[in-house]
Amino acid sequence: MKEERESKRLLWIVAIVAVFITLFGHTSAAISVSSIEKGISLTDPQGGVYEVLYEDIELIQLIELPENYGTCIEGETDKGFSYGSWKNDAWGTYSLCVRNSVREAIFISQKNGVLVFNYEGTTSTESFYQELSTASRRFAGGRPES
Repeated sequence: MKEERESKRLLWIVAIVAVFITLFGHTSAAISVSSIEKGISLTDPQGGVYEVLYEDIELIQLIELPENYGTCIEGETDKGFSYGSWKNDAWGTYSLCVRNSVREAIFISQKNGVLVFNYEGTTSTESFYQELSTASRRFAGGRPES
């Protein structure tokens, strides 16, 4: 009898924890950016990671996103974000990590390909672009931006 009560109690605790995790455990989708030793690391809403080393940057620009990103090779468009590996006529195969409602993005051509990403809004994307451009120039010894 006592074991049965303990078993039911444990089952209820597990059920409550599962409901709590389902309702509150999932954070809202976002693009996160963090600093690494010699560059930045971006994480898309599904946990995909994109790293940019300052020394690998060949070109950095603030651009307006095209209406059509091209064809999604691997990745998705979900919850207001588009990310993964994409292909279009202008950039070929490239990595995309954007919030669709923000029309500006940072375009980076680097040794291992192209990365296009933005941040929470237009202002934060522009600010991040300025900071990234400055850091890239400092690291590369004055490489010009376009």
